[in-house]
Amino acid sequence: GMLDYRMTRANVNLRVRAWIRHLALNAFAPPDAGRTSRCVTQEGVITFAPVDGARERLAELLALYWAGLHRPLHFFPRTACAYGEHGELSRAVRTVWEGGYDTDGERDDPYYTLAFRGLDPLDEAFEHAARTVFAPMLEAMTEEVLE
Repeated sequence: GMLDYRMTRANVNLRVRAWIRHLALNAFAPPDAGRTSRCVTQEGVITFAPVDGARERLAELLALYWAGLHRPLHFFPRTACAYGEHGELSRAVRTVWEGGYDTDGERDDPYYTLAFRGLDPLDEAFEHAARTVFAPMLEAMTEEVLE
């Protein structure tokens, strides 16, 4: 398999990068290679189980990437991860996007503010992108918190 370590806290971007590397391992590893990946962080260990159809998952991610090169992609990592965890556009997901009493929302990022001014980008395109990235990732991922 693959072992990775990051001397940082686990965040959404780290998980997605580890997921993409894990998909590449599963898509192109020789038949006798291990297909489990682990990423050790300051807080714990993220483990990805073997994935059938890894090439198809990579192709889906590449299609999103390609679309994002042609127009602003309705993909916001923290909000999309919350959507993946909740499975719907719930109040909790909106709170990640809009912010709460003591936290900024992801929508406050200057790039998102400019690209989506006057729009609510948490639409069907957002839901599709969030499901494409996070549904298979969360299904294959487990996290163990280190004490």
